[in-house]
Amino acid sequence: MDGRKSSICILLLVIFTSFGVECCQSSENDMKPYIIYTGNEKSDEASSLLYYNNLLQQVAAGTGSQEKKSIIQYYKRSFGGFVANLTKEEANKMAGLDGVVSVFPNKERHVLTTKSWSFVGMTQYVERNSYEHDIIIGVIDTGIWPESASFDDKGFGPPPAKWNGTCMTSNFSCNNKLIGARKYLTIYDEMTTKDYIDSPRDLEGHGTHAASIAAGNLVNMASMFGHSMTQLQMGLIYYQSHLEEIQLKASILQMEFPLEHSMQCNMEC
Repeated sequence: MDGRKSSICILLLVIFTSFGVECCQSSENDMKPYIIYTGNEKSDEASSLLYYNNLLQQVAAGTGSQEKKSIIQYYKRSFGGFVANLTKEEANKMAGLDGVVSVFPNKERHVLTTKSWSFVGMTQYVERNSYEHDIIIGVIDTGIWPESASFDDKGFGPPPAKWNGTCMTSNFSCNNKLIGARKYLTIYDEMTTKDYIDSPRDLEGHGTHAASIAAGNLVNMASMFGHSMTQLQMGLIYYQSHLEEIQLKASILQMEFPLEHSMQCNMEC
């Protein structure tokens, strides 16, 4: 009888131990990227990183997490914040810390439209005097296909004198129409994107389509898989931020805020 009781006790101990391990593993597996917004950026990058790591240590200490927390990426222009893998419990703990404005999960964002003119409520054809010259248009999207007829530089002179940007030449070339292009992605994108290439070249088509609307040459009978047969008319610079039609919000934030400075600097710095 005593032996039977001992066997039952051992069995229960094994069950409860396994349940405890499973709970812990489940908690760790529930981690996902969260964006932690801390308001205005700090005075310097070193201070920001020290502050963000301190916040992570407070969260780890408060929740008993066994995994060392690390920053996936951080923001250093226009606003302060960072991205880190957290459980829901840790995210709630983080949201209650002094200096943290908000905490929200990273989400997918989809490219929503191919009808840009109607989407933004603008008239496509407007009669006006042609006073514009030396205009540089910056586009942010999935990349661009430089060989497209929309970006042929026939009849174009050299880029405006104010242009001071760059063209990433890996698997890519610019001209007097498409005067600059660069990839603006993070290590996080490289890890989460299946078709990553180190080039601004468009693998999806959406970026090329959007750029041709904004600043493309007149191309007769242009279409997308045979639909919307039309004419497209419009220096172009291109910033690749979306490798796929689905883009993570954390990466959009990482790219968009520094880009305002980058575009201005390309023409003035």
